[in-house]
Amino acid sequence: MDKKELNINIKFIGIDIMSKSMVERPANFPVGIVEYNFEIKVESKVIADQKILMPVVTVKINELTTSERLAEIKAACLFSIENFDEIIAKKEDNGLYNIPVELEKLLRPVALSTTRGIIFSEFRGTYLANAIMPIIFMDTMKEEKSEALNA
Repeated sequence: MDKKELNINIKFIGIDIMSKSMVERPANFPVGIVEYNFEIKVESKVIADQKILMPVVTVKINELTTSERLAEIKAACLFSIENFDEIIAKKEDNGLYNIPVELEKLLRPVALSTTRGIIFSEFRGTYLANAIMPIIFMDTMKEEKSEALNA
């Protein structure tokens, strides 16, 4: 079976830090090398009237040995899709949008990498300065939904 080739005109138009939080340094927080657990979720949202696709990345940072929540950041990358109506179709039955897998595989790594940079920048000079989000390969992420929500 031949794959249909997608011709997508994309423009990266914005980065939004939607929310961020960090707890005060815990009294028992180790000094030196600390290992962290990163809970990462990516959800795509559609702003149809503006022809925008917006992957939203939520990262929760926990101390590995205690599982204590230390911080959380939610960031979005905004992509303008010039030929939006040709690429992203709205499902009639539930009002959600179908986003081609090829497009998701292109935009999600960009959103993850951008969020990694945001985390590095936002926590510089804090006790979480060494909480560097690992590189995530898309084929290792668990897929929760193949449909995007309306924004």
